[in-house]
Amino acid sequence: MNRGTTLSLYVGPAIPLPAPRFAVEALTEVTVTAGTGATDGFELKFNMTSDSTALQTIFLLSGGAVPPWIRVVIAVDINGASDVLMDGVVTQTQIAPDSGSGPTQLVVKGRDISELMDSVDFSGLFPYPALPLEGRVALILAKYMVFG
Repeated sequence: MNRGTTLSLYVGPAIPLPAPRFAVEALTEVTVTAGTGATDGFELKFNMTSDSTALQTIFLLSGGAVPPWIRVVIAVDINGASDVLMDGVVTQTQIAPDSGSGPTQLVVKGRDISELMDSVDFSGLFPYPALPLEGRVALILAKYMVFG
């Protein structure tokens, strides 16, 4: 039985939640580059209208410049089997003005979650002398917002 293909988009700081309906409806293009090493990333394009303030607010608040980073998870469901294509953070946002051939677009670019790990130096911040092994691991993962 063929149930089809569904794309899911999750957005948010630290723990991403399902994207609001208006964002999913405005989404026109998804590009994921994975498995190529340092260039693993994504690009999302959204059509903007005069009432796209909420859409801009979701992504333009950080743009990857300073914390809090906006995390994006792109998943695909094919015939009931779900697979995450990209788990990353927003590194750049831009508005592409209407060029006469189409509407104004919000372009959101990002890299996989390793971008977050590479951008902050946590060396020397977490002393571990009296912690058991499980506590050390929990502290190490907590600084990268990895839960569960």
